[in-house]
Amino acid sequence: MIQSMLTDKKNTDSQIADVILVESQKPSVILLAKEEFETYLNQFKGEHFS
Repeated sequence: MIQSMLTDKKNTDSQIADVILVESQKPSVILLAKEEFETYLNQFKGEHFS
């Protein structure tokens, strides 16, 4: 999944652009290093799939 996300056109350098919802109907783009995104993804999996 991360390898696919690294090829997204919104990315800059080695950072992954991720769209998050700040509020209902208010998206925001954040840039994360690959390692930061892996940490975030692992935390999400731990909270929702354990």
